[in-house]
Amino acid sequence: MSAVSFPHIKTMAPWGHARQFAPDPVQFLVKNQKLYGDSFSFRLGSKKVFFFAHPDQVKEVIEKSKIFIKSQTRTSFGESVLTSEGESWKRLRKESQPFFSMKNIDAMVPDIDQITAQLAADLRSDKEIQLHHFLDLAIERILLKIFFGFEQNQGSSLADLTSKIYHLSDQLIKMTLLPFQPKPWMHFGGIAKFYKSMGSFYDLTDDLVARSKSSPQCPYTTFMSVLGQGSQSKDKQHVQLLTFILAGFETTVNGLFWAFLELLKNPEYLDKIREEAKTPTPQTYLEVLNAYPCTKMCLLEAMRLHPPVWFRTRTAAHSAQLAGASIQKNDLVWISQAITHRHPDFWSKPDIFQPERFTDERGFHPYQYWPFSLGKNICQGRDIAMLEMVLLLKNVISECSFDYDKGELANIKGIARVSLRPNQDLRVLIGQSS
Repeated sequence: MSAVSFPHIKTMAPWGHARQFAPDPVQFLVKNQKLYGDSFSFRLGSKKVFFFAHPDQVKEVIEKSKIFIKSQTRTSFGESVLTSEGESWKRLRKESQPFFSMKNIDAMVPDIDQITAQLAADLRSDKEIQLHHFLDLAIERILLKIFFGFEQNQGSSLADLTSKIYHLSDQLIKMTLLPFQPKPWMHFGGIAKFYKSMGSFYDLTDDLVARSKSSPQCPYTTFMSVLGQGSQSKDKQHVQLLTFILAGFETTVNGLFWAFLELLKNPEYLDKIREEAKTPTPQTYLEVLNAYPCTKMCLLEAMRLHPPVWFRTRTAAHSAQLAGASIQKNDLVWISQAITHRHPDFWSKPDIFQPERFTDERGFHPYQYWPFSLGKNICQGRDIAMLEMVLLLKNVISECSFDYDKGELANIKGIARVSLRPNQDLRVLIGQSS
């Protein structure tokens, strides 16, 4: 395909396609993929955006990291492992690596298993819960333990932490989209709200850090212990805490929510998970994944259909050619898990929940499935997130039965924000599993 024939969605509006894109970004991309194919360009404000969906194209964008660089959130978010490049990125990643080492994650298994088992036991009382809210509290409880080393009953304000995380996440997406608004000067108040949210979040984390100093010693290295060993200033520690809490909290909660949703729609898998949950919890991460294969496959398939992180944005450092597109310096380049994970050339019945797809992944294209990204920027917290999700699903499903309104379930759709959120919570009546 020549550069001349590369599909570009035309518009005369000064704000480009922002009004069509903003209400439902995923559906905007789905619609135009059907019209134009795996690659096309459009405009958001003054920025030209090149979108690529084919796994071969995704591979190029991810692997050519010196051409397609991070920059979208760097100035507002601070320098972190998610936003930095080059030597700075290597240093930050190396400094945090002791927390994410396999040996350290193995040492977390008993605590995460104990917390999730206790949460499951507390549910068995025929009470109604809001599923997403319950998962918020569950992941926060784990986060407080492995990040700061203390339990919920040591005075932590979970509800306050939840609200601050979501408020900051909402402000971040508004900041990211600010340059593409029809009248960006009318949205400058959002900048002040973003930095106010950051300040409020930092005040809370300062309190959590202070409490962590008097917590009993854990059998593993907490995230605060890692930060304390480095040479970073307090401001830089704030950014690292914000980065990893924001990246690891909402995505894990939403990954679990979508997994529960698909399992409630396909209850035959609930029985399979209950059966394999009879196996006692092993002591290491890899043994956990091997002990509960159906639970793992259901999670992987749920993240295929509903990837918690739904897209990646990069900026062209200089002009480049990709799939017939002539990309200029400072153009945006986007790829999306939400689109590639349902590519009909790589997935049979792409809209159907079929966990058995993941029985053997050897036939997969290396870039057809990437919920935690790929390449050198693969998510550092991937293994911790999988451990949390597998153990929570296993423990809750083995102990509980679920009653819910099928009509309410059918009305739940994804909303593309920083993470792929549900548009509403789901009321579930919990009983004891037979």
